[in-house]
Amino acid sequence: MVKKRKRQTPEQIVKKLRDSEAMLNAGQELAVVLQTMEVSESTWERWRNQYGGMIEPQVGFVRDSFVSMAYALDGLASRGGTLSQWVQSIPSYAIVKSKLTCPQNAVQDACRALKKNYPDATPTEGAGLRLDWDNRWVQVRASNTEPIIRVIAEAPEATEAEALCSQAKQSINQALGL
Repeated sequence: MVKKRKRQTPEQIVKKLRDSEAMLNAGQELAVVLQTMEVSESTWERWRNQYGGMIEPQVGFVRDSFVSMAYALDGLASRGGTLSQWVQSIPSYAIVKSKLTCPQNAVQDACRALKKNYPDATPTEGAGLRLDWDNRWVQVRASNTEPIIRVIAEAPEATEAEALCSQAKQSINQALGL
């Protein structure tokens, strides 16, 4: 059964983004957060890009640099240390995005093949397939507008993300005979 899309108001989107950030900060896995929010990862990413600055509904539903600074200062005060120390404590990852031609009717087969080729990964199915390891992930999903699969990978080093993306594409091509 396919769920019917429902339009969210900017206020609802901002609330979901705030709630999701709170859940992530509390240690919840992204897959659990997305399921709770009832949104796909691609929608969540699009919302973060569109509404991604700090938004405080009591101030207004717009990005506000003063609110962002207040939250940053509050975080610094509660953590102690300097901003550069806080930034240094955040892991750095590289994201690589690619795509390959794939007819819409072959997307499920591509996802099954990828899942089979990476039994050591934790799969999350939804808008495509996401495979997670301890320090990296790869996601494949069909485009809604083109006969392609988007392949996105994240890892600590760009070369690792590129390799993961390339390996995923190769697995899909082999499975589909492309």
